[in-house]
Amino acid sequence: MDATWTVRPARPDEWAAALAVQFSPLEEPRRAEVLAEARTGAEHGTLDLSRLLVAERDGRIDAAALVAMLPDGVGVTWPAASTLGDRAERAAAQSAVLRGVIAEFRREGVVWGQCLADCAEPWETAALTRAGFQSGGTLSFLARGLRDVPDLPADPELSWEEYEPERNGDRFVQTLEKTYIGSSDCSLINGLRTGGEALASHRLSGEFIPAWWRLYKFGGRDAAILLLGDHPEQSAVELVYIGVAPDARGSGLGRRLIREALLLARERGRSALFLAVDEQNSFAVRIYEELDFVQLARRELFLWLRSSSARE
Repeated sequence: MDATWTVRPARPDEWAAALAVQFSPLEEPRRAEVLAEARTGAEHGTLDLSRLLVAERDGRIDAAALVAMLPDGVGVTWPAASTLGDRAERAAAQSAVLRGVIAEFRREGVVWGQCLADCAEPWETAALTRAGFQSGGTLSFLARGLRDVPDLPADPELSWEEYEPERNGDRFVQTLEKTYIGSSDCSLINGLRTGGEALASHRLSGEFIPAWWRLYKFGGRDAAILLLGDHPEQSAVELVYIGVAPDARGSGLGRRLIREALLLARERGRSALFLAVDEQNSFAVRIYEELDFVQLARRELFLWLRSSSARE
């Protein structure tokens, strides 16, 4: 319990009010759209509201934060939001509910917790820092249309196979873990989960299509991973993960795989390919610029790490 607020999960009869607080920073009509999506998700069982935390005072919900747990030991929270008018009170209520989020992470034994904050909203980043999160870098969300994607010539050194857990699951995991070596993507969390745990989490990103999860052999050795997820409701494909093993870097393989992802999305009849990239990875950012991706948004990744929680 906070000194001023009681922080607890919202009761089912409070879910609508708590969601209205959680998404109150959004402008209309986006706010109404997100609220409708959340209600539909809760009704169909695709959105679990049992961890929708609220900061309550005098019978009123002053702040809210929605928490989710992923199958790889990762916890996720939306930025805490409050409808209080006074800036100091609003910040205190947000901090209170975020401390409740961290308590939930501890109870669940998550490896790390994460939250994406709007770079243009300093109140979000300040509340997360006060609660004990730390910055893990800035993500750039990019997209590219598919009308002018050129075909690719065949490469006799390159072959691929789709994901079949019983046949090649171990090789997918091993290659995925190799791609983390020397990577500048989200360096704070490198090595905190296994390749198998990461694959379980990646499978939740969009509709899973086995032929779109590819292990590439280059020059006779396992060299790269490409994972895509379909989002038919958006007429788009997500580039969930792309990684090249250290001994295959510098060969142009990463650039080729991105172009293959564009072709696969076009063949599916979608309108765009979208992704997120850590801005620290200047090499990847440069490739996406060369391939005419455009930035849709920027978000700062905030992390709570179990391994450092003892120092809080």
